[in-house]
Amino acid sequence: MPRRRFLRPVLCLLAGLALISAAGCSRKLARRGPPPYVREHREEYTLTHVVAEGETLTRIAVNYYGDASRVADIAGWNEIDGSLLAAGSALLLRFDPGEWQRAERRFAAMAPYNRGVDAFGQGRLDEALAAFDEALTLDPGFVDARYNRTLVLIRRGFYDRAESELTLLLAERPEDSDFLFARGNILFHQARFEEAAAAFAAILAGQPAHRQAAFSRARSLGEAGLRDEAAAAWRSYLALDADSRWADEARRQLRLLETGGDLP
Repeated sequence: MPRRRFLRPVLCLLAGLALISAAGCSRKLARRGPPPYVREHREEYTLTHVVAEGETLTRIAVNYYGDASRVADIAGWNEIDGSLLAAGSALLLRFDPGEWQRAERRFAAMAPYNRGVDAFGQGRLDEALAAFDEALTLDPGFVDARYNRTLVLIRRGFYDRAESELTLLLAERPEDSDFLFARGNILFHQARFEEAAAAFAAILAGQPAHRQAAFSRARSLGEAGLRDEAAAAWRSYLALDADSRWADEARRQLRLLETGGDLP
């Protein structure tokens, strides 16, 4: 499921409930409203950023400045508390000359990047890969373009290459739940089920209510043949979600484990 960026935390549904998703969440940047502009006399470098649905100030700060601590600056310039950003609202961002160069590179890369996410969502994988490569040519530091490129590799079944790239991404952002989830998917599809369960557990360590990770961890433990651990994991999942279709699948899996039935 494409995710509109700058940036939006959204669940990606598991394929068919019983299987782990092959790709994880792609991240899409929002390019709406006016392009970046430089104020008259170049006394100050500024641009307007139009907020995408679900965006946070932290992710905006990371994408434009590479520094989450700039949240306070952005909030101050715009006289907001940052707890909730209204989609479609415009934020003023300010830069020094060096920061401006980074912002210009990111804006140049946004158009091919968004084309890549759209192509990925429609299954045009070669086109998506080419678009992400173009974005990275324009802005080699574009981490989300690297991440989405990795998702294309996963979808195409190039698990070894995808794992190598994700290892580098996780070295930069070891607690990024999307990166960890994608790595868990790779491990699952390579039948490395205990390692996959550990990857999903790492997400839950920081986000105990992450339903995707809880479901995927239980599924991975079951595939690994760890019946007692899987049963406990399914019970933990049901404590998070008792009413959805995922919950129905969790109860089915738990009944099989408790009655000694064969797992599908």
